[in-house]
Amino acid sequence: MTACGTLDYLAPEVLTGQYDERIDFWSFGVLLYVMLCGRLPFEIEGVADIKRIARGQLNPGGAWQRLSEEAKNMVQGLLCVDPADRLNESSCLRHPWLEEKDHEKVTCSSDTDMSPPASTRRGHGYERKARAVRYLTKKL
Repeated sequence: MTACGTLDYLAPEVLTGQYDERIDFWSFGVLLYVMLCGRLPFEIEGVADIKRIARGQLNPGGAWQRLSEEAKNMVQGLLCVDPADRLNESSCLRHPWLEEKDHEKVTCSSDTDMSPPASTRRGHGYERKARAVRYLTKKL
């Protein structure tokens, strides 16, 4: 395989040349973080920064603190440095975040939330999350 892509979404193992389809789930974790927090999880300016990420240094701030523990766990599972420990399609679809019972809980920052007002979307949090995750994991 030939490595290509945007550094911000690049899995650390790509630098070693030893990688497979699990790199897509790393990228999905970055994308999910951006969707939930409105910014990238890591500050990447070059390859040296990706090596630093391989030490597992997530940049939690702002909206990250307001996420449910289940949402944080899913993102962290996708951003596991060791590909063997990283979530895959089936583990994403079975993840507890998609089974949350508290549909009223805010899972993204108010400045990045483009969804309808809470009064018009009560009880639909699970359905939206599940559809989005199913769609994205099928595309990986």
